[in-house]
Amino acid sequence: MTGRDKNLKQVYDATLAMISRLHFKQASLSQEEMYFLLSLLDRIMQGKVEDEFISCLRRWQTGNWNADINDIIKASLLPLDLNDPAAVKETCLLISDLLNYKNDGENG
Repeated sequence: MTGRDKNLKQVYDATLAMISRLHFKQASLSQEEMYFLLSLLDRIMQGKVEDEFISCLRRWQTGNWNADINDIIKASLLPLDLNDPAAVKETCLLISDLLNYKNDGENG
């Protein structure tokens, strides 16, 4: 195992432990949230997540969105089948539209 592989394994293990701890010990994550995050983590580690989707998630997480926007996005992500590229793309478009609408509404 190369040094890079060992680092990736350590990041994977630490992230897995954090997600599990947030669900089981701190009850900060619902079961659905935990499953989504674990699925996303696995897909990322396998290199099977489009950069566009990661950028979309990053934009959402770095913004200061109201609770309604966050709830809609979360409700769209939790049942998402990350193995279905069309569904992932459609969800990414939905998130982008919501975030753009929010920005347009504030600027208008």
